Order: sequence, then C-alpha cells, then structure tokens
Amino acid sequence: MGHDRKSAVVLICLALFVFVNAWRIPRAALQYEIGAGIFPMFLATILGFLSILLFITAGKKSKSLEDAPEEAASVQSDVEKIQEPIANRVKRIVKGLVVLGVYLVLLPYLGFIIDTILFGIGYLMLLYGFRFLKTLVPAVAMAVLGFLIFEIALRIPLPMFMETFR
Repeated sequence: MGHDRKSAVVLICLALFVFVNAWRIPRAALQYEIGAGIFPMFLATILGFLSILLFITAGKKSKSLEDAPEEAASVQSDVEKIQEPIANRVKRIVKGLVVLGVYLVLLPYLGFIIDTILFGIGYLMLLYGFRFLKTLVPAVAMAVLGFLIFEIALRIPLPMFMETFR
C-alpha cells in the first residue's frame, strides 16, 4: 500500500474518531437550535469524504506515473530545483508563529474583525511576499466569513473593538 493510501486510512480513522466524539457532545436545549457538536461533526464528515477520495485516487495516480517514467523524472528534477532550504523553512515557521502571537495579543483590544484583517494581511505579506493590495481581499473575506460563521450562524460571541476597556 502506497503512502497516499496509508495517509487516507489514518485520516479516515481520525474522521471517525472526531465524528463519534462529537456525537457524544450534548445537543442543544431547544429542538431547533444547533448544538455544539454540529461543527466538529461537519468537519469530520468533510475530512472523511476527502480521505475516501484520496484513497480512491491514490491508485490511479501511481498507475499514471508508471506509464510515463520520463515525465515523472522531469517533474522530480523540477521539484528538487525549487526545494527551499531548511533555514528558510524555519524562518517562515517562526514568522508565522510571531504573526499568530501578535494576533492573539491584540484580539481583545482590536476585536475579531479588525484583528483578523490585520492578521490576514500580515500573514500573507510576511510569509508569501504578497503586496498589500493583493492581501486585502482575502483578509477581509476571511474576517467576514469567520464573523458570519461564529457570530451569526453558531451564535458564538466574538471579541469586539475595545471591549476590554468597557
């Protein structure tokens, strides 16, 4: 069994574990309200579905590589050329952790929306070298989507601007 299929089996087991444990979370008191277990069950279902797709497509991928060994060799040489040195990877990880730390520190002061927009901009600019205008739309979309999911759909209150000073 190839690495992709082994990974798919592990991910399917993880999805089942999360789904079963989320099923044990108590349901909402009202009949029509969404309970706390819905979100992890939803994520576990998506993970399980994608893992099954990975398992199915893993065999097709390896067969197609056997049919075209020259193409596989050229792709491998291209990958070896663009591999990033370990020092650069470590720097990117540290930068990502610093940006995440600043996000967590500023969250109670700036609120979810402003802080998440700044986090998205900083993350994309520092780690991927994007320009400011290129980061603005994804950062705003991430903040708005997060707000809609948690505040509106799941009714989980998020920190608001200057809430700690009230």
